[in-house]
Amino acid sequence: MQVTHELNLDLRKLVSMLAHTVDLVGVDDYYHGRRVGMLLVRLARRLGYDTDAQHLLYDAGLLHDCGVSTTREHRSLLNEMEWNGAQSHCQLGHDRLSDFAPLAHFAPLILHHHTRWCELSGGKFDPQLVIRANLIYLADRIDVLSAPYYGDVSLLGHTDEIRAIVARHRGTIFAPELVDAFLAESASGAFWMPLLSTEDIQAFQASMAKRSNTIGIDWQTFHRVARIFAEIVDAKSPFTHEHSTGVARLARHMAQRHGFDSDHCDLIEVAGLLHDIGKMQIPEDILEAPRQLTDIETDRMKTHPYVTFQILDGTGVLENVASWAAQHHEKLNGTGYPFRLAAERIPVESRIIGVADIYQALAQERPYRKSMAPDAILGTLLSGVKEGGLDAGIVELVSADLAGCHRAAIGNPTVHGASL
Repeated sequence: MQVTHELNLDLRKLVSMLAHTVDLVGVDDYYHGRRVGMLLVRLARRLGYDTDAQHLLYDAGLLHDCGVSTTREHRSLLNEMEWNGAQSHCQLGHDRLSDFAPLAHFAPLILHHHTRWCELSGGKFDPQLVIRANLIYLADRIDVLSAPYYGDVSLLGHTDEIRAIVARHRGTIFAPELVDAFLAESASGAFWMPLLSTEDIQAFQASMAKRSNTIGIDWQTFHRVARIFAEIVDAKSPFTHEHSTGVARLARHMAQRHGFDSDHCDLIEVAGLLHDIGKMQIPEDILEAPRQLTDIETDRMKTHPYVTFQILDGTGVLENVASWAAQHHEKLNGTGYPFRLAAERIPVESRIIGVADIYQALAQERPYRKSMAPDAILGTLLSGVKEGGLDAGIVELVSADLAGCHRAAIGNPTVHGASL
């Protein structure tokens, strides 16, 4: 077992992991953050910025929408130049990163990436912050203005129109020097064509990722990383508010009662925080449907554990957590998803998280039902045992301490003494 309190974390991989999670909100467009990052680097090169500044801006582009969790808000971001309420996701993104030391330097940029240049300039803010935040705003809006033409590959026929729109906002929304750099850089079709190619976007990301930045972090810092992901996921819908944190609390509580040591409980808790990352790609009209899902919607919903695995696997840190998190819908009788694992291939950690997921979901209100009482939830779990899907020993942990498990599921942080 890896010593969980002494970790090496590649910040490049962490940024990519966060960006992938946030981009899933787009549902139909998974590349907004990566295109913004690519545009930032190309404009930064035109402006003469050094390599360090280019990489910082690329990462800022990947992270700039980390305050966005809902598809509805994402669509507003991609359909309007300016709109009421834009600052809310900037503030939320700032708050998510400001108390996480390895990424805190991005927080001011994210806070102001939808602030007009005419409001930032004038000496009140650090000039470097002003110009970099405004450059993110510019790159973001270039992608938004281009997005309607990605699907039919007609972008090259609309570049003059896009350039004219940006030019009209020179000196108001955007800094004059940034607009001038954009107009000079975008005069040729070579500026625009990579935006149309997912292969070019992925290749650009791979080239930027070659410059690793590995740091040593303690467990508390890594735990904060997992909390950031859980906050983003749980904000997807009011009906899933604090679901991931509730699953993590309950999974840890059950793991303690199972007899795992503190280090192992830490790992299981983090897997609980991360288990539903893949739900970011599920539209709210499915998550919040006040009715039984259609077969197509059900199939769409069943993709989320595999997407969770794709995001978490290969990060270089705690790979076993990726499997535990992604297996929370597997069943002992082999009818689960996405891997249809047989019982002997489902570790006890995944079984704990699976039961915690069911319990916490039933303890929360959903569009199609009220929250269920502890006895009723236990009855559902026992039915799952009889049907051959759930582990009787894990469900017995709940039965033997139903009140304590319920407190953990709904949010009593004193249950296990951890600061969730």
